[in-house]
Amino acid sequence: MNNNSTRNKDIIIENKFHNYLKDNFYNKLVPILKNLCVSRKRKIEVGIFNGMNGTRSASYGITCRQQHENSIVSHGLKLIYLKCKNKKEHQKMIFFMEKQSSFNGPITIKNYMEFLNTVVVKAVMIGSSNQNLTTYYGGFKGYSDKGEADVFMFVDIKDVADAIISIDPEGRNIVVSESLNLKNKSDERYLRGILENFLKNSLTL
Repeated sequence: MNNNSTRNKDIIIENKFHNYLKDNFYNKLVPILKNLCVSRKRKIEVGIFNGMNGTRSASYGITCRQQHENSIVSHGLKLIYLKCKNKKEHQKMIFFMEKQSSFNGPITIKNYMEFLNTVVVKAVMIGSSNQNLTTYYGGFKGYSDKGEADVFMFVDIKDVADAIISIDPEGRNIVVSESLNLKNKSDERYLRGILENFLKNSLTL
């Protein structure tokens, strides 16, 4: 793997309902992502927004979002730092990007357009689901029972889409109600527009 290349990295930015079982969530998700990235010779970078619980105090004087950031790092992923507004966010989205060139420093309202020019948005997951451990993996019960659904739109990453949608081979925990394989370069611009609007409304200095 050529670690000096900027084209061998996938970026994921999440805004979801933060639960406090953050290690269990990444224990499930990270092996799926790493298996995909080994076959594609890629590395993973992850950033996370506040969601609904991110600003709440968790333990040891840190917030729930900081707990998730610590878990991201402890699972061997590179953390992207985002300067978020200090507020709750009920938008439930996950963005998947392919890095085209390097970007240094935290992403802020001042430089987010510069960041957008270094990535290609390959997929967006838009929920009604909370995108957390219980929703996707059933928590301690072992199955999802909330009747929620996501729409997953992607361009040219069918292997990633299939892996995410097919987490449970028995079909009990699938909350993606529709997956749309977009075909054209104009669709990448459409997905970029969703991310641009999200960043513009969620970031601060």
